[in-house]
Amino acid sequence: MELQGLEHLQAAVSTGKGVVLWVSHFHFFSLIPKIAMRRAGFTMSHLSHPRHGFSGTRIGMWFLNPICTHVEDRYLKERVYMELNSGTAAVNTLRERLLAGGVISIAARDIARKPVRVPCLKGTLPLAIGAPGLAHQTQATLLPVHTVKMDSGAYAVIIDLPITLDASQPKWIAGEAAAREFARRLEAVVREYPDQWLGWNYLDIGSSS
Repeated sequence: MELQGLEHLQAAVSTGKGVVLWVSHFHFFSLIPKIAMRRAGFTMSHLSHPRHGFSGTRIGMWFLNPICTHVEDRYLKERVYMELNSGTAAVNTLRERLLAGGVISIAARDIARKPVRVPCLKGTLPLAIGAPGLAHQTQATLLPVHTVKMDSGAYAVIIDLPITLDASQPKWIAGEAAAREFARRLEAVVREYPDQWLGWNYLDIGSSS
């Protein structure tokens, strides 16, 4: 397991203003980054949806999904759950962690009431902008993270350079700009590891904005 770009995380943590890890949707995004960060000495508060795991049914969320999350939780400081119909309480908790200088992680997905669609791979990709929104509100550093399995068989967790957020702009405008930049950087990783990206089903080919 290789952790690339660790210096970006170390520099961000040293500011004391908190760090948002925006984790792209590759096949190994769920567990491998958590292990790599813990081994490097960093503990995270991770935003999670109750459907994360094996099932979206109520019985599955209650009995099956904990089998998956139990393994991941070994490497987390805490898992902050969204409610099924609201993320307000979870967002407030994560904001508190950032204001205290903590590290949080959020998957780069479309789970939001109003995700934005940004240009990606000659189409558009829906992305929730809660991660850049939290970074914008708290002045935390926003770091994209990509996880791939290399030809050698080793896993690479790639911490990219920070995405700059324009503090002079409203949160939603800065968030959409951050999503566009995230998608722009994501393209290069997807082109190199297309079989490992789980975002193909969400990509609207032939549409751009």
